[in-house]
Amino acid sequence: MSRLRRARSISATLAKAAIGLIAVLLGIVLVAIAVVETGWAKDRIRDLIVRQANQYLTATLSIGRLEGSLLRGLQLGEISLGRDGQTLIRIDEIAVNYSIRELFQRGVVIRRVRLTRPHVVGAKMADGRWDLGALVRRESQEQSRTGPNRPIEIQSIEVIDGRISLQDPLDFGPAHVPTDFQQLNALF
Repeated sequence: MSRLRRARSISATLAKAAIGLIAVLLGIVLVAIAVVETGWAKDRIRDLIVRQANQYLTATLSIGRLEGSLLRGLQLGEISLGRDGQTLIRIDEIAVNYSIRELFQRGVVIRRVRLTRPHVVGAKMADGRWDLGALVRRESQEQSRTGPNRPIEIQSIEVIDGRISLQDPLDFGPAHVPTDFQQLNALF
């Protein structure tokens, strides 16, 4: 009889310990989520995004602010991409909506991307290429690349009050393309 009591006592103690461990882990997860949602953590994430992006760009990216919830969607504000003191792309705000679950499934699903007042300025470089076409660094191993391991699906892209300015003429034989487009609104 005493063995049975001891076994039950051990089982009860292990059950309490397991419940306690689960409660502690849940508490740690909740604290981590709360910390990630603070302004300090969002500034660190914004800095990380800028640092990582600038490794792959021939221009310099800057992001003035990062707001929103990391669990549902983010808003990045005051975005600019410049080279040699000239701004090539300026966007007042980029809003990205997603479900955290959809980011970690087999393929990444982004529900909506909204660009508010993007302004793109393009010009030809000395070698005749457009500066916008040379924003991403080229690597010597591009031929062996396979692309992302997971597909990325963007369900909706919206442009609000966009502007495109070309500093040099864009001609295709006798056809001349306008060099300034204003109040561009689109939903893809």
